[in-house]
Amino acid sequence: MNNIYGIAFTLVFNPDLIDPSSVNLEWPNSWLGAPGVNAITVDKKFVEEGVIEVAITRIDSNPVSGFGEILAFIGIIDDVLGKHEMTIEIEKVRAIQFNEGLVSLRYPQESVLISSLSEPGIQTEGITVFPNPASDNLNWTLAGNKHTSYAAVIDVNGRTIQEQFETGAQLSICSLPAGMYWLKVRSGDEVYMARFVKAGL
Repeated sequence: MNNIYGIAFTLVFNPDLIDPSSVNLEWPNSWLGAPGVNAITVDKKFVEEGVIEVAITRIDSNPVSGFGEILAFIGIIDDVLGKHEMTIEIEKVRAIQFNEGLVSLRYPQESVLISSLSEPGIQTEGITVFPNPASDNLNWTLAGNKHTSYAAVIDVNGRTIQEQFETGAQLSICSLPAGMYWLKVRSGDEVYMARFVKAGL
């Protein structure tokens, strides 16, 4: 997106598949701004109906251009029926310029497919990735100085797109397109996963 000052949209999910009481939002520092520093965020949740209205706008009079993650949606999927994937719809996307004029969006994202990346014993605590975002090499550490025997990069569709079958705590990501990914590493019988962003040029 070019010369954006703010954006708003509506998230629609199935409350029968995602526990409404588990739903939470996280606004990371992103290309659009740092919440509480040069941007403010607003959200209104109707979780029992499966609807969340969100918005973020800059507050420093400086429009920006960029792409990538601006919001993290967190929720627990009820897999009692063996459901391993679902879709979150993104509706009513509106972007504004500094003068509050609407920005024409040619191909706004309309949905996100969520696939289960889980397996028994997977851990998201105890692993730290850096730098994040990263552009050339991605590094990580495991709690207790544990050693890595396998590492893989997984895209947002759940596909393994890069693997490393050797010890070490560094992976070259030069060839990855910019975007969000998951790092999956093994240490003995333990499996760890952490989210990271491949930065663009």
